Amino acid sequence: MTEVSAAGPYPLPDVTMQTWIVRYDQDGSCCSPETREACIDAVAASGDRPVILFSHGWNNDFNDATDLYRRFLVEFEKVQQKHPLKGGEPMFIGVTWPSIWLPLEKGPKMSADPTGAFDGAAKSIADTITDPTDRARFHGLIGSSSLNLQDARDLARLLSGILQTGNDEGPPVAAADEANMLEAFKAIEELEPGEDYDDIDRIRRVDGPGTRQPREAAAAGYSLDPKNILRLASLYLMKGRAGTVGSKGVSSLVADILGRTKASLHLVGHSFGCKVLLSALAENNPPPRKIGSILLLQPAISHLAFADTIPGRDGPGAYRTAFAMVERPIFCTYSAHDFPLHGVYHHAMARRKDVGEIRSAASKTSAGAPPNNYAALGGYGPRTSGEQLLDPIPNVGEPHNVDETALIVGLDGSAGRRIDGHGGVANVYTAWALRAQMT
Repeated sequence: MTEVSAAGPYPLPDVTMQTWIVRYDQDGSCCSPETREACIDAVAASGDRPVILFSHGWNNDFNDATDLYRRFLVEFEKVQQKHPLKGGEPMFIGVTWPSIWLPLEKGPKMSADPTGAFDGAAKSIADTITDPTDRARFHGLIGSSSLNLQDARDLARLLSGILQTGNDEGPPVAAADEANMLEAFKAIEELEPGEDYDDIDRIRRVDGPGTRQPREAAAAGYSLDPKNILRLASLYLMKGRAGTVGSKGVSSLVADILGRTKASLHLVGHSFGCKVLLSALAENNPPPRKIGSILLLQPAISHLAFADTIPGRDGPGAYRTAFAMVERPIFCTYSAHDFPLHGVYHHAMARRKDVGEIRSAASKTSAGAPPNNYAALGGYGPRTSGEQLLDPIPNVGEPHNVDETALIVGLDGSAGRRIDGHGGVANVYTAWALRAQMT
C-alpha cells in the first residue's frame, strides 16, 4: 500500500492549491487519522476559505485516485485563472478507499491473468463459501473457459449471497434468485462496448431513443465467460462498499468540517464515489450547517435516487433528503458514451423482463430516455426529481441557465463527446460546472 506522509498535506503535481489525502479501509475506518485531524485543523485555521471534498469511484487504487484528483484540479485551476473565485483559493481534500476488484468494462478475451486480479477475486468469493464441496465446485466453474446453462445455474446458486438484487436508492427488484441472476449474467455477456456508442444519432436510429438491447446470441446454446460473472459480482460488492465507506467513515469527516470550521464545503464524487459522499451526507441529517454544493460526475447510482416517488415502493428516492442539505441545486453529469452506466448498469440491476418498462419521465436529451426504472444516473440523468436537463453541458464561459425551481441539474456530456467515457470527467466542462456552483 502506498503510504501518505503523516499529518500533512499531500502535494499533487502541477496543482497550486493546498491538497490533502485522507485514506479509508473497506469498512470505513480512517487509515490516516493524524492526517485527517491535521487537515481539519488547517481548514479551521483558514477561516471561510472554500473546501473541495472529492471521492473517486470503483476500480481505483491510490495512484489512480490521486491522478484523477490531479487531472481534475489542473483543469479547475485553468478555469479559475480566467474566472477567479471570491473568497480565496480553495483547499482540496481527496478521500481514497479500496475500490478495485474487477472493472466492468470488457476488454479482449483473456487467456491469462498476469495481474492476478481474477485469481484474487475468485479467492475472495471462495472464502465466503463454507461448504468444501461447494467451494471445490466454485473453483471448477471459475476455472472453466465457458459455462453451459447448468454450470451457470450452479454458479448462480453459489453466488446468491453476493449477487443481491436489492436496491437501496431506487426501485425495488425481485429477490436474488437463480433466474434473475442468469438473466443478468446473459445481459452482460451479450453487451459489448464498441462502434454503436461512437455516434449518438446512430444509437437513436438503430435502438430507439438512446437505448440498446442485448444482442441476440450469435449461435444456439448457452455459453458464458465466468470472468464476466465475476465482473458482475464486483459491481454489487463495490457499490455496497461505497455506501459503507461513506456512512461509517467519510460521514464524520463531513460532520467535522461543517461543525468545527467555517469553510464552505463543496462535494465532488465520481462513479461510486457519488454514493460515498451521498451516504456520508445522509448520516449527517440534519447537518450542522448546509453544504455549499454537490457535483456528481457520472454517478453509478439509480437515476431515481432523488425522485419524489419511486415505482413499486413507498416514499421518495433515498437521497432526496440531500436537497434540503445543500445551498444550491445539485449538479450531475451523464453521457451516452459511458458504457458501464449507459449500456450495462440497468441490465445488472434488474431482470431482463423488466427492461423496457419505462415509467420515468422521458425528457429528450442526447443521451436518450432511461430504458427502464433501473437505469443509472450517470447514463441517463435524473428524472421525476424536480430536475432541469442542460444539453450539452456548458463550455467555459457559457452560463448554466438554471431555473429557480430546479432541485437537481443534469448536464448531458454526450454531444461532441464532452464526456467521452465513464472516466472522462477531468476536463474543462466539469471544471466549469464546479466553478459555477462555487460562485
